[in-house]
Amino acid sequence: ETKVEAPISSELSITLNYAQLTGNESDIPDPDLFTGTLYRWTTDVLEIGSSIEKIDVTTEASTLEKNYYLKHEVVDNKITTSYVCFVTDTEHCMKPNEYEKSKALIQSQETVFTDNGGYCSEVSSSFYCRGGGGFKFVEAYINGAVRVSDDSNALCIVNSDGSSKCVQ
Repeated sequence: ETKVEAPISSELSITLNYAQLTGNESDIPDPDLFTGTLYRWTTDVLEIGSSIEKIDVTTEASTLEKNYYLKHEVVDNKITTSYVCFVTDTEHCMKPNEYEKSKALIQSQETVFTDNGGYCSEVSSSFYCRGGGGFKFVEAYINGAVRVSDDSNALCIVNSDGSSKCVQ
């Protein structure tokens, strides 16, 4: 009996991707840089691109113990997007320069205001709900700004340029 073995053939391709560190500190990723979502309720004005590392912030909105606040999307400690949020049944966040979306969001919560003695209206410059539900107003402006205030006259605002703050 004759045994014939077939030749075995295969190919292997290896690609090596690497980054060569030069020894400069800037080449080494900083483990202290934050990327994610942060919340705040402070009077510091922050703009898109601002560093948020030295501002009093939290990763849990509930720790602010407020029913409205600022929410920031952050990449490497720099703000990329800002929202003003208010809490009724759940968190509702409005981004500047999205008038129709913000208007629809406020309208979706209209019964929270009207069932508690408030009202909602649209004027030439904004759509808003006032009074009721623990809020003095929730408002979206045609010029792009969005803001929320409570009965104490404190408010949080995100302007059309993305700058944001809360004031008392």
